[in-house]
Amino acid sequence: TKQLTMAISASEAHYIIESCLTDLRIDGRSKLEHRPYTITNRSTHTKTSQSATAPAFILSNGSSRIHLPGSTTDVVCSVKADLVHPSPSKPNQGILELNVDLSLCG
Repeated sequence: TKQLTMAISASEAHYIIESCLTDLRIDGRSKLEHRPYTITNRSTHTKTSQSATAPAFILSNGSSRIHLPGSTTDVVCSVKADLVHPSPSKPNQGILELNVDLSLCG
């Protein structure tokens, strides 16, 4: 595996440390304030942290979407489960398969 490294300048490091110490974010929020968001899934439809409207998005069963209004940030999650019986020769040994897709869309 290839490891990525990123260097930041001394002034960037100083800004980050001072911002954390003084409870300052570049967008005016405090450390404990979250961004407004919208959560959409099949069973709960749309929930918002503030009054914001998310763009239309069709979700399948087991899927959810988080949208950060005022930005292009969207997080989509889909969960799928299949019940498969283990082989008779190993009835206590099943399989759990996990797949993760990370995509940058912009």
